[in-house]
This record gives sequence, C-alpha cells and structure tokens, in this order.
Amino acid sequence: MIPVWLGTTAGMMIANAIGILIGVVLGKKIPERLVKWFAALVFICFGVYGLYEYLPRELLTTPFILGGIAVIFLSIFFIAPKRDDKLP
Repeated sequence: MIPVWLGTTAGMMIANAIGILIGVVLGKKIPERLVKWFAALVFICFGVYGLYEYLPRELLTTPFILGGIAVIFLSIFFIAPKRDDKLP
C-alpha cells in the first residue's frame, strides 16, 4: 500500500511541477485579464450545463433559454468591473 501511495504522490508532484512551469511561461505571454475572462466563461459554461442537466425539460423552452441568456449577459455587463486602461 505504501508503494502505491508514494507512486501516486510522486506522480502528482511531477504533474503539478509541469503545470506550474507551463503557467509561469504562459503567464508572461498572456495578459492576466484575458485569463480571468476565459476562466469566467468556462465557469459560466459549466454552470449552464449543470442547469441544463438539472432543470425539468418543460422549462427548456425558447423563452426560458433566451431569458437565461439575457440574465447572464446583463449580469456580466453590470457586475464586471469597469477599468480605465490608462491607469496602472
């Protein structure tokens, strides 16, 4: 049991080290704001997929779907911080 534990721990450490190195290299080339927006969109997509899987089929009609999309876009518009790109 201990060899399995040591092997999985070593594998996780190696995978994390590779991920950190790739993150550092890409972090210098990709703007932080782009990464945040991409992460937010992925989060929203998983949320929408979860709702799609959970909601009853009677609610998955065009008006409900369009209303949900409108709520998402309005939330992004009003919640997303407004930044002046001239400031540091």
